[in-house]
Formats: sequence, C-alpha cells, structure tokens
Amino acid sequence: VNTSQCTSFSGRGVYLQVTGNGLSAESECLNYQTSTSIDGGWVKLSVSFTPSVKGTYTIGVYNQGAGPLFYADDFQLEASSTPSNLNLLENGNLQYWQHGWKLGDSSSFCKGTGLFASNEYAYSIRTIGNTNAESHAYQDVPIHKAGNTYVLSGWAKANAVPDNIQKTTGTDAAAT
Repeated sequence: VNTSQCTSFSGRGVYLQVTGNGLSAESECLNYQTSTSIDGGWVKLSVSFTPSVKGTYTIGVYNQGAGPLFYADDFQLEASSTPSNLNLLENGNLQYWQHGWKLGDSSSFCKGTGLFASNEYAYSIRTIGNTNAESHAYQDVPIHKAGNTYVLSGWAKANAVPDNIQKTTGTDAAAT
C-alpha cells in the first residue's frame, strides 16, 4: 500500500479486511506517513485468519480517513500460514483492468504507479480518502476448506503529512 499522496490521517487509515460467515479479521492500520526513501514508500500489510466454515468471504483493502489518496498493489491470498506461490485471488497483481475487483465509488485502477515501479507497465488500485466515508476495493472469494489458516497480504503506499504527531509511529521501519 502506498500512501505517498495522503496529506492527513483523520481516521483509522488503510487496512486489509476479511469478513463473512461470522468471521471478521483485520490487518494493522497504516495511519502514518510512509517514507519514500524506504522501499519507495511501499509497506506490506497482512492478516491471518482461520475460517470455521467453508463459504464465500469478502477480501479487500479499506480506508477510513487517509487522504486525499493512496495506492495498493500485489495482493495475495495464500492457503497457508507461510508464504507460497499459489494466489487464491483473481488479478492480485492488478495487471488486468476491471477484472476480479469490485471498486467503491472512490477507487479506480491506476496505470503508471505500482509496487516498486512507475512506468507504463505498473498498475495499482488508487483510492481517494474521505474523512466522512469509508472507501474500498474488494473481491468475494470462495473458500472450500474450513479450519485451514489463510494469509491475505498486499502492499500500500502514501506520502502524507500526519495531522497528529502521536500517529507517526508504527511497527514498520517506514514510520517517520
């Protein structure tokens, strides 16, 4: 996730979320200015979850109050608690426009900005933040095996001037 264009964090910030069938899991919130000198301002978010029943789950990136905009790229849903090369999401790398993702009113596909690249082959989701409304991009994913651990991850980036000095710390090395 890339929040390099944010100028305020008046809410919870940017986070990954999994919901459905009585399950609700969230990643840590990105609510601070990322440093472009560290990984180009990109920060990896992730959340582990273990569904108790098989069914369809909503997997997405959400924003509450980080604005005016942030970028998200390279999403992966893995059927394991450790990294693997199998991605259960459609179009996790965002290379196919309008495929797999449902975009909220404030989200759009973006060409020219992507994880560690800014060229014609770089793609991401750009989401405009609003202090009064949640913005998001998500997809509904069928999970056919209950009891397994899954990991949802994605990268975020935002350049912002925090509105509260207490929000400028985090567990990520990119906190300023």
